[in-house]
Amino acid sequence: SHYIYAGADHSFNPQLNASVRAGAQITEYDNVDDTQVSPYADGSLTWTYNPGNFVQLGVRHTRMATDVAFISAVTPTLDKEATTIYSTINHRITPKLNGNVVGQLQHGTFQAGGADNQSENLFLIGFNLSYEINKFLSADAGYNFDRLDSDIVDRSFSRNRVYLGIRATY
Repeated sequence: SHYIYAGADHSFNPQLNASVRAGAQITEYDNVDDTQVSPYADGSLTWTYNPGNFVQLGVRHTRMATDVAFISAVTPTLDKEATTIYSTINHRITPKLNGNVVGQLQHGTFQAGGADNQSENLFLIGFNLSYEINKFLSADAGYNFDRLDSDIVDRSFSRNRVYLGIRATY
């Protein structure tokens, strides 16, 4: 995909910032010799309520890749057009312990092929903690819940994931 857009960032005050991008997305499919042009938009507001602590809320419209290809049709379903509402809350609990909650609601409609005009709704939420051991190592723990409701038969699911880990950065 190639994106052509115009955008602006604005600081209403030191705590409240906005970002807007709008334009077109040009998607080329080399193996099927096809090109699609669709609208692209992304806008968000970020409120920083203390240093290291913020809340972000945004909405994005874009064309997205999909794992749905051939569903009872010769022509493949290559992608979907989706609108996503996303949010993040990041809170520094102590100087070394950081927590965040991320959420996303997405409505997508498949384009072409056997899944043409069928849609699905995706809900994601995650709760994460990160403890800075030193500037190169951190310990991470979290829980993520995913729910997909799809018009496509046998595609809907709910998933729970829990993780623990060590992250190294340099």
